[in-house]
Amino acid sequence: MPGMQLGVADSHELAKVGNHFQRLLALDQVWTNHLDHGPSTGAAPQNEDLRTLTSDLDSAYADAASGVKWLLQLIDSQPQQFEQIMTEGLASLNVSPDQKQRFAEAAKRQGGFVPFAKSTLNNLTARIPVERTEVQRKLKELERGGNPPGDMDKTTECAIITATCCTCILLGAIPLAGGALAGFFARGCLDQ
Repeated sequence: MPGMQLGVADSHELAKVGNHFQRLLALDQVWTNHLDHGPSTGAAPQNEDLRTLTSDLDSAYADAASGVKWLLQLIDSQPQQFEQIMTEGLASLNVSPDQKQRFAEAAKRQGGFVPFAKSTLNNLTARIPVERTEVQRKLKELERGGNPPGDMDKTTECAIITATCCTCILLGAIPLAGGALAGFFARGCLDQ
């Protein structure tokens, strides 16, 4: 499947946006693993590592926010093509027929893939500042010797996973999109 018909510059930007979402999920996993399984206090180098990770997470959230804005503009500029590519792309994913059907039904309940994606992206726009603040709060708690939970809010995570899936389908990166959709179901995102 070729993906959305875009010029080189827009295709390149779409790939960067997808990368921003994936980077954010990966950095959050590092953060979560440390907070959930690492020591609650540490030597100075560990604290410096946490500050660096926090800074990288903050940057990843900022990049994701820019990506969301760009992706919303893309959807608004080509809604029919977006709807078509999402429908065709979902059909070609290597996931179970039940998962395809459930994802398509979730979009249909909101009026199609365009309103589904826009709702998800608008939700993500609202959640990013909250998550950025929360990461800073957790770092301060860690520095005081506390042990806060690591994971980002599930609503935020599911929105990022959904945005990743859509971005990958638009690029024609079907194996990556299938992985994102599998993650969508593994995290229980339809329950959100």
